[in-house]
Amino acid sequence: MAGLAAPLALAALAVAQLWPGLAAGLAAPLSWDHGAHLGKAMLTAELLPALRGWSDLVESGVPLNTVYSVGGPLWVLLFRAPTFWLDWHQTYALAFVAFRVLVGLAPYRLARVAGASRTGAFFAGLVALADHGDHSEGGWFYDVTYGVWPMSLSMCFLFFGLADLIASRAKGGPWTGARAALLLGAALVTHQMPLVALAALGPLWLVTRWLDGARGLLGDARAALAITITAGCVAGFWLVPMLAQSAWLSEHGQLYRTFTELGRGAAAGEMVLRAGPWTSVLVAIAVLRALFARGTQRFLGLAVVLMIAISARTWLLEWEALRVLPALGKLMYPRFLMIAKPLEFVLVGMLVGELATPTYAAIRRALRGPRGLVGLGLAALLVAPFARGITEELRTRIVERELDTTASSPLWTDFRAYAAWERARPHAPGERVAYFHVESHLFQGAPAYTGVPAHKIGMLIAETYGNTTDSGDPTVLRALGVRSVVSVGGPPLELARASRVVQRFGRIVVSALADADVTPAFDPEDAARTPRTVSLTRDTVEVAPNGARRVVLRRADGPGWRAEIDGRAAPIVAWEVPGTTRLRFVGVSVPAGAQRVRFHYAAWQWFDVLGVLLSLAGLLGVAVLARPALAPAPLRAKFAALHARVGALPPHVMAIAGVTAGLMLVAALFAKNAGTYAFADHLSDANYAVIAANGVQTPCTAERPDGEAGVMCPIAPWLWLGRTVQAVEGRLRSCVWAHPPPGGQTGRVRFPQAQLGARLTVGGGVADDAQGGDGPPVVLRVRVDGRELGALSAPWRARWVEQTFATTPGVHAVEFDVSAASDARRFFCFDAVSR
Repeated sequence: MAGLAAPLALAALAVAQLWPGLAAGLAAPLSWDHGAHLGKAMLTAELLPALRGWSDLVESGVPLNTVYSVGGPLWVLLFRAPTFWLDWHQTYALAFVAFRVLVGLAPYRLARVAGASRTGAFFAGLVALADHGDHSEGGWFYDVTYGVWPMSLSMCFLFFGLADLIASRAKGGPWTGARAALLLGAALVTHQMPLVALAALGPLWLVTRWLDGARGLLGDARAALAITITAGCVAGFWLVPMLAQSAWLSEHGQLYRTFTELGRGAAAGEMVLRAGPWTSVLVAIAVLRALFARGTQRFLGLAVVLMIAISARTWLLEWEALRVLPALGKLMYPRFLMIAKPLEFVLVGMLVGELATPTYAAIRRALRGPRGLVGLGLAALLVAPFARGITEELRTRIVERELDTTASSPLWTDFRAYAAWERARPHAPGERVAYFHVESHLFQGAPAYTGVPAHKIGMLIAETYGNTTDSGDPTVLRALGVRSVVSVGGPPLELARASRVVQRFGRIVVSALADADVTPAFDPEDAARTPRTVSLTRDTVEVAPNGARRVVLRRADGPGWRAEIDGRAAPIVAWEVPGTTRLRFVGVSVPAGAQRVRFHYAAWQWFDVLGVLLSLAGLLGVAVLARPALAPAPLRAKFAALHARVGALPPHVMAIAGVTAGLMLVAALFAKNAGTYAFADHLSDANYAVIAANGVQTPCTAERPDGEAGVMCPIAPWLWLGRTVQAVEGRLRSCVWAHPPPGGQTGRVRFPQAQLGARLTVGGGVADDAQGGDGPPVVLRVRVDGRELGALSAPWRARWVEQTFATTPGVHAVEFDVSAASDARRFFCFDAVSR
C-alpha cells in the first residue's frame, strides 16, 4: 500500500485542480478547443464501428479521423461506454480529468524507472501538474485553457512506453516489452510527434548505453527495434493513411526561440516559461547534473538538450533545412518542449529525491532522543508563523486554477438552447451554417448537436487539412451553401450588411444570409442550368445534370473522391472557390446528353487496408513480445541465426556501418540541391540600399541590434536584409527578409557576381502574421546585367507567388528591387534559386 500513496496523491491533486467543474454536475472545460474535441468525439461515435468516411458536417467536408489523429476521440469514447446515460459533456469532463491524472503519473513512472525515490518521483509528477505552461509548450495553459490536450495525452503514453522500454532491458520481462509496444502504439495513434521523438530518442538511448560501457548492446538495439516497429504497426490503421495523404494536411509550421534566446532564458531563470524561478533553477541544475551522470539519468539529460535544440529556429536558418526537406515546415517547433519539459521534471524529481534522503535520515536520528525532539519542536515553532503564507501560496500555485466550464459559462446555456432550435427547424439538403466567434472553438462542435453542416469563420482546428478555408466573405459563404450566420454578440460588419437577424439566444445571434443558394450541386459556368440532386448520403451523391456541362458539388475535393457518368468512370475536375486560396470543390465535366452523374467517396483505399493489416500484425507482434513461444518455430530459428551472424561482427564494423548509413541518408537529402545557387546562402556578397524616387541611394550597412546576421537601414528598424523563416500561405519558408521601404521608395538587393544556371526561380509573399486584408501588393522586380526579366506581384494576403525565368549560365550581376505603394505591415520575404 505504501507504493500507492504517491500515485493516489497525484491523482487526487489532478482531481482537485478540476474540482470546481466536477462538483458542478460534471461540468466540462469549455474554453477554446474543447468544443471541437467534444463534437469530434460525438461525430466519431455516430460512425462506429467504421471510424472513418466522408463527413460533410465539418468545415467544407473532411475525411473524418483520417488526416487528424483519432486518439483524442477514442480516449473520450473509452469513457463513454460506461457512462452512456450521462450527457456527452459530462463524459468529456470525466475523460479529461483522467487525462490530467496521467499528466502527473507519467513523469512519476518514468522517474521511478530512472531510479528516483518515491518522494522524488512524486515531486516530478507534482511539478508536471503545477506547470502553468505556455502556448504550444504544454502545461495548464495549453492543455486546459486552450484545450490542446490530445498531444499531451500522446506524450503521456510516450513516457509510459519509454519507461517500460527501459525497464524491459533492466529488470522487466517479456510482458513489460509488450506493454511498451502497446503504449508507444497508443502514443502514435494520438499524435504524430512521437514519430520524431522515437527517431531521436531511440538511437540516443543506445549511445548512452554505449557510453556507460553496458554489455549486450546488440540485444538492446534488437529489443528497441522490435518494440518500436511493433508500436508503429499497432498504430498503422491511422498512421499509414495519414502519411499517405500528408499532402492534404495543413502546414501548421510554427517557429520557436533562437539558440541565443534560449541561452539567455536559462541564464535569467526562465528555462521553463511561466514556471517561476524555483522550477527553472532546479531544472537547470538537474539537467546540468544529469549530463555528467551515468545510466538513465544521463540519457534523460541528453534527451532534454536534444529536444530543446530541435525546438530552436536557428538550425532551420543556418542549415537551409527547409529547402532540403520541405516537410520540416509542417512541424510546430515549440511543441518539442512538450517532450523536453516532462523529462526535465523527471530530472528535478530525481534531484529533489536525493536531496530529501539525508534530510529524512537526519529527522529519524533526531526523533531517537529527547534533545532531538526538543530541537524539532523549536524549529516547528519558529516556522509556524509563516505556515499560513506558505500553504496559501502553494495552494494558489498548485491547486487553484481559472477554468471556464459548461457550468460557469452562460454561453453554454445559450448554445444548448440554440442547438435545440437549430436541430428542430427544417433544413434543405446541403445547407450550411456559418459560425463566427473569436474567443473559442465551441461552434466547431455545433454539428454534433445540431446535425447541420458547419463552417467556422476564423482559425480552424481538429480536422483542418489543406483543402479548406476560414473565410467569412459573403460571396464565399454563398458558394459554400451557407444560409445562416451564427455569432456571439452579432456578426462582423461585412456579414451584418449582407444578412438580417432572425433569432437570438442570449448573446448568440442568428442571421439569415441574403441571396443564399443551398443547392447541393451547381454549374459554375451557367447558373441557369441547375443540376437536380437525385440522392444525397454521407459518401455518395447522385445528380441529374439537366443539361449542365459541368457539375460541381458543394463538398471539398479530397483524396478518395470518385466520379461516374452514366455508369462509366470520369475524372474529377476540381473547381477552385473564388475568393479562397486553396479551397476546391469536387467537380466533373459532363458530356452532352448525359443523364446521371454519381460521386462516391471511397472511405477504404489501399493505404487504409494496408494500415488495418499492419495493426493486426502489430497486435500479433505484441502477443509474441509477451510470449515469444507464440512465434512459429521456423521464424524463431531464422531470427536466432540472424542474431548470431550479426552478433559475430566486431563492434567497430557495426559502428562504421551505422555511420555510413547515416552519411548516405544525409547525402541523399542534400543531393537534390547539388549544383544550385541559392541567393539566401550568399547574402554576404550582396549590397543593400534604399533608392528614393529621385534616384538618391541610401546604403544599408549597419549591424542588426539583435546580433543576428544581416544588415540594417538607418530609415526604420524593420528595414533589414537577412535570412529568415516565415510562414507564408500557411507554410514555413526559408527566405530573405526584404520589407519594402516607405514613401514609394525601392529596396534594392544587388549581387555583383552571382553564378546563374539555365533557370532562375524566384518566389515571394507577405508573412501570414502581417496580413490585414485587401491593399496594394508588394512588387519584386528581377534584373540580370541591367535587363529586367520580369516582376512578381505578391498580394497582401495568404499567397506565395513564384515564377521561373530562363537565364544564360555564367557569372552575372543580379538585382532584386522591392517596392510597394503602401509599406504598412508588408512583412515581405523572397527566395531565389538558380539551377
